[in-house]
Amino acid sequence: MWLFAIAAASCAVAASALRLYRVRTALHVSPAELARTLGRNADADRLGRMAAEVRASGAVWEADLLDDILAATSGAARVALANEHLDDLAARLDWGRGIPIAAARLSIAAPLCAVFFALAREKVAWSAILLPLACSGVGAVASLWAGHQAEKIAAGLREGVDLLVARALRAASSDASSGGDSQ
Repeated sequence: MWLFAIAAASCAVAASALRLYRVRTALHVSPAELARTLGRNADADRLGRMAAEVRASGAVWEADLLDDILAATSGAARVALANEHLDDLAARLDWGRGIPIAAARLSIAAPLCAVFFALAREKVAWSAILLPLACSGVGAVASLWAGHQAEKIAAGLREGVDLLVARALRAASSDASSGGDSQ
C-alpha cells in the first residue's frame, strides 16, 4: 500500500514539475531584460540590431517577434503581428495549467482508495495507514508548490513581454513617423 502511495505521489510531482519546466523554458531570453536593453526611446535601427543579436543567441520566438514588428508596414499591422506572437506565447504559458491541481488530487485520492480497500478486506494497523497518507500529503503539497512557482514565473514573463512589446512597437513606429516608411 505504501509503495502505491509513493508511486502516486511521485507521478503527481513529476507531472507538476513538467508544467514548471515548460513555463521556465517558454522563452530563452528574459523579455524584461530585453526591454531594459532596448530602452524607452529606441529607434528602428536599434530594434533591428537587437533582433539580430537575439536571433544569434538562439531565442527564436523573441527574434521573430522583433523582426515581424520591424517588417510591418503600418501601425495596425505591427499590433496584429505582435498579438499573433502573444497568442503563441500565451498558449505556451498556459500549457498544463490544471495539471498541478489534478496531480495533487490524484496524489491524495489514489492512496485513500488503497487504504479504503485495505480496510474493507481486513483490519489494518494505524501505522500502516499513516505512511501512505503522509506520502500522499507530501505529493499533493509538492505538486501545488510546483504549480504556484509556474504561475509566478508565467506572470513575470507576461509582464516582461508586455513591456518589451510596448517598447518595440514604439521604436518601430518612431521610424515610421520620422519618415522611414514613407515613400
